[in-house]
Amino acid sequence: MEGIAVERFSCFRSLRINISEDLSWSHHTGVVMKAARQGLFYLRQLRRFGMDSRKLSNFYRCPIESVLAGSI
Repeated sequence: MEGIAVERFSCFRSLRINISEDLSWSHHTGVVMKAARQGLFYLRQLRRFGMDSRKLSNFYRCPIESVLAGSI
């Protein structure tokens, strides 16, 4: 490229998908699972505080299920 140094990345994010230089899914699945675990922690806390199951189901569908199904 005409003597211009090109920066190389081991992983980058595009359209909410983490793509690694070897095109493996390991980094992306790790990021998605971490986000889902964080949401599940709050879901468990809400259940422990006595929130009804319908509201818990809505809480799961909005922030957690959308993270898990985001790349489909």
